[in-house]
Amino acid sequence: PDYMIPATYITLDQLPLTPNGKIDTKALPAPGSERPDLANAYTAPRTDTERALAGTWADVLGIETVGIHDNFFALGGQSISAVRMMSRIREAGLPVALQQIMRHPTVAGLAAVLDAPEVKAGTGPGGLVVLLSSEDDPALPRLFCVHPGGGSTHPYRGLAQRLAGAFTVYGVQAPGLNEGESPLVGFEAVAERYWREIRRVQPEGPCTILGWSTGAVIAHAMGVCDPQAVAALLLLEPAVTGDDQQDRFQRHAEVYRRVNDLWRLGQDQTGDQRVATEGEMKRLAPEMNIEESAITLDEWLPYAVLEAEVRSLAAYRPEGSAAPATLFVSDTVRHGSGDEVPQARYVAHWKGLYPLGLDVRPIPGRHMEMVKGEEQLSVVAAAVREAVTDGAGREAGVLLPA
Repeated sequence: PDYMIPATYITLDQLPLTPNGKIDTKALPAPGSERPDLANAYTAPRTDTERALAGTWADVLGIETVGIHDNFFALGGQSISAVRMMSRIREAGLPVALQQIMRHPTVAGLAAVLDAPEVKAGTGPGGLVVLLSSEDDPALPRLFCVHPGGGSTHPYRGLAQRLAGAFTVYGVQAPGLNEGESPLVGFEAVAERYWREIRRVQPEGPCTILGWSTGAVIAHAMGVCDPQAVAALLLLEPAVTGDDQQDRFQRHAEVYRRVNDLWRLGQDQTGDQRVATEGEMKRLAPEMNIEESAITLDEWLPYAVLEAEVRSLAAYRPEGSAAPATLFVSDTVRHGSGDEVPQARYVAHWKGLYPLGLDVRPIPGRHMEMVKGEEQLSVVAAAVREAVTDGAGREAGVLLPA
């Protein structure tokens, strides 16, 4: 999951060191609480709802001042803080869904939705597809980005900005990101559901689909499900699944199940019992790639979504696909620095699933940086443009230059 990506960065001329040459973590400066420099000027809240939302954002993000036109993610928000914010907003008596936060990432935009009569009546907009571009331009080609592990599409916002004016970018979120909503298990069922969701936005014609990490495995499953509906698949380092990988994924799934059980148990506890249960949850944080400070019995996280994803990885046995696809391989696989299989076997596995050909490309940096860094975004954005251009050329019968 992308929970371990820092929400705030501080530039230092030099790292503080201990006398024996190691980094002195206690001497590192704490992130500031001032509003960062944004393109839009600060505008104060005007209504009770805007004031409640701005206060919640400031508390969750650790920023003293939040304007009504500030973008939650530009302020440093990410997947885990969006879930925390949803919990805090609900505590304030406002019926918000995570999809609404993702669709309306400014105080003014979200307040307008929450103040609408149909929302007060308890009927949300539904659907898993979230607009990541600043606007929906029907004249532009569409790119659908399938969520990585954790279920949120927030990590693709940088790519959407990079493709502004050239593509309308959507994210496909996982079901289960709202408390009380059930996640889906089994990538075949997930692929069918995501196709139905995408067709609500693009009713006809082949679609360009991108997936990163777990999302790339799901994107492959979507290509298996309906290869004729795919204009191009862009697979950013999907995991290898199979009999020899099953135990590894099941062990991770058991951790998420255990934490989810502890969270439910802790809701009915008080005093020392509650403290002990929360401590047990926090001890499992490293195995979930979630910061220990983010795990609390006061705020719910989508542990069930994470469990469903990893159980789906354990059970998935991919079939071959005739969809046009590009596979991106990072330094994590090339240098054997992750828990993936060796590079030769990794590439052979995925090439074997595309008998009509698979374009394999290197991408600089590690797996967790594939849609984060400027260099990585340049590579991915160029590939998206190229894939759509090639697809248009094939459909028109035009032979494009190599």
